[in-house]
Amino acid sequence: MVGVCGEAAGDPTVAGALVGLGVDELSMTKVAIPGVKDALRRLTQDTCREAVGVVIAEAADATESRKILEERLGTSLAP
Repeated sequence: MVGVCGEAAGDPTVAGALVGLGVDELSMTKVAIPGVKDALRRLTQDTCREAVGVVIAEAADATESRKILEERLGTSLAP
């Protein structure tokens, strides 16, 4: 079992990336739970894995990584 605790786990887009990396336990503030839960319900593990694969293969920096994740997984602000 692999877990992540903190701000990263509470960001819906990053949470999708963490799932794609094999993380199976996320710990976050109570306020973040509904947004992350909603985002993850709309994604499959395969979609998350594919998005992370593209980031690893194509992104040169954190900004590009975030852009790719948001395009493939949705932004943290998406309904």
